[in-house]
Amino acid sequence: MKKVQSNLKILFLIGVLLAFVTYTGCNKDDDEGINPAQQFIGLWTVTNIDVDASIGGQSVKDFLVNVGGMSEIEAEAIATLLESMISANFTGTLEIKEDHTYITTFGGAVDDGTWSINSTGDKITVDGGTADEMVIDVISITENMLVASLDTIESIDIDDNELTPDVDISLSIQMTLTK
Repeated sequence: MKKVQSNLKILFLIGVLLAFVTYTGCNKDDDEGINPAQQFIGLWTVTNIDVDASIGGQSVKDFLVNVGGMSEIEAEAIATLLESMISANFTGTLEIKEDHTYITTFGGAVDDGTWSINSTGDKITVDGGTADEMVIDVISITENMLVASLDTIESIDIDDNELTPDVDISLSIQMTLTK
């Protein structure tokens, strides 16, 4: 669970960075001499997070009922708690710096790293070339709002038994940030 939470935090950061980079790539018609990226450099605050998680191809609730043997009520409560925990890990701020570094304060933890943007401006890579590398899709960006999405799948040994297959945990996180 800690690994998933840590990965979610990183994914969120990447999403924000991706949105920043995408916006700078999409506003090439700005006045000459003004770098469009300058509009996104600054401090962003997470204002909304939508989380969609699945385990083994099923919603978290269905997995807990069908595989875990829980009641519908128990499974719903745990699924809601999991979504809240993931969202809490992405609550906070992201400071995007002109030197292609960032600082996040998500879930009360401070993190930093580097960011880059692809040539089309629709994907931001956070901490490229490291074990923490993430690629975030920019859905939309304006001068004051960024909407970014991160999708990830991890295979996890949920029962610590080498003889049973790992289970795929899929997360799709959409974040809205404002400046």
